[in-house]
Amino acid sequence: MKRNDAERFLRDLANSPDQFLSHYREMFTGDADPEATATVLRQLLRRAWDARDYRRREWYCHEMAAYFHRLRPDRDLKESLGTAMAKGTLGDFLEPGSLLFSLREPPRRPSALEAALLYFKKNITHARHCRNRECPAPYYFARKKNQKYCSPVCALPAQRASKRKWWHENRQK
Repeated sequence: MKRNDAERFLRDLANSPDQFLSHYREMFTGDADPEATATVLRQLLRRAWDARDYRRREWYCHEMAAYFHRLRPDRDLKESLGTAMAKGTLGDFLEPGSLLFSLREPPRRPSALEAALLYFKKNITHARHCRNRECPAPYYFARKKNQKYCSPVCALPAQRASKRKWWHENRQK
């Protein structure tokens, strides 16, 4: 997954509950309740995004991937074994939470979610929460080291307040 695609996917998942599924419907093929899955993934991503320590961030990222794959054992098995063999193999032994389920091989290709999570983990120092309390999409990736706002529009009220403060302190001089 390319950088821009990964960032857009992660920002959309964290910020856009209403529009997310319409853009990423193919990710949830075979999912009985894609809205519920997206909601859980969104909550875990937000927790990872806002986590202040490495352990918690890793925990939430792990839980996202585990939750995503727990819902699709048949898809992952069909990809690695083939459709006919997967039908015979799936059963009580490969239920999520079982020992055999935990010991299975990862899918040949990473899913879009896995690729995005890998990008997120590698670029966590750029994942920020906009300081504008009224920002409609507060989760973003910073382009500059000390960037505090997601856009110039969100930074404008703080800039105005700073200029007003300077003016009140220095206008008498």
